[in-house]
Amino acid sequence: TSSGKQVNGLQLGIVDVKAELKKDSLETLLGRPFRFGKDFNVDIDVVKSATIITENDTTFYLYDIYAKEAQSINLIFDKLFLPKHAKLYIYSDKQIYGPVTSEFNPKKENEFWTDLIQGTKITLQVSVPKSSIEPIEIHISKAIHGYNSNFSGFGESAVCNRDVACSEGSGWGNEANSVAMLLTSNGTTFCTGSLINNVCQNFTPYFLTAFHCLDSDSNGALSTAETNNVANWVFRFRYQSSSCGGGDNTSFVSMNGSTFRAGFLNTDFSLLELSATAASIRANNLTLAGWSRSTTAATSAVSIHHPNGDVKKIS
Repeated sequence: TSSGKQVNGLQLGIVDVKAELKKDSLETLLGRPFRFGKDFNVDIDVVKSATIITENDTTFYLYDIYAKEAQSINLIFDKLFLPKHAKLYIYSDKQIYGPVTSEFNPKKENEFWTDLIQGTKITLQVSVPKSSIEPIEIHISKAIHGYNSNFSGFGESAVCNRDVACSEGSGWGNEANSVAMLLTSNGTTFCTGSLINNVCQNFTPYFLTAFHCLDSDSNGALSTAETNNVANWVFRFRYQSSSCGGGDNTSFVSMNGSTFRAGFLNTDFSLLELSATAASIRANNLTLAGWSRSTTAATSAVSIHHPNGDVKKIS
């Protein structure tokens, strides 16, 4: 830091990547969501454990988390209350996540999940005005070591999947802007879904995804815990290469939380409603996919998704 202070922190345990990948190959055969990371239970009270620095009229709390040979780190907060005007940033030498503000404070019964931050070390930085009189509470219960060979699942999809920036994606831009990658199952697995319109066309942010994305124990039924868990999910929009055959993209739009509305095993669907407002959907230039009740069979099909957590693809 500029003050020369050593920043307090925590080193996560070592991950046996070969063993985890072997488990993942069995999960894939069972048709379960793509798993990219191993979660560690932690007990980090950031306010009490952080290195504290005061500059002018602001107090800074700094805390480092290390994960040896990790490709990414993401966090689950079981307690998060930020006062007005406070800001939380999480950054590595490759990426910045934030700012997280009081607008993101979850309900008491809910957690707050971050998206993935690329790198082997991340730093949490919380800034609070000295004039703030509200209490601050930041507690981390899980840290996820991303052991995939690339950040997220970049490059993990089959060759039949093409970047949406390729010629195959021409004319499908609106539909592509409705698609998101989901961070599920205690922040360790990926799924895909899309914003979907309703008959009223009032921009209610309904989100269509798969039943199996919620069914974490794969028993063919959704428990209350599984449906409640969607309140913590992260929805990553606009995660796509900027050119055909391009590289990974660490610039995207993350939205937190949703509510379960419906689901059915036989057709493998679940309908959620995002916690994000219609205004934020419009502000980020996202779209709601259309649909039809026509009984006339389609003559062709296009899939736009995030296979194995890769950047957005079209088939």
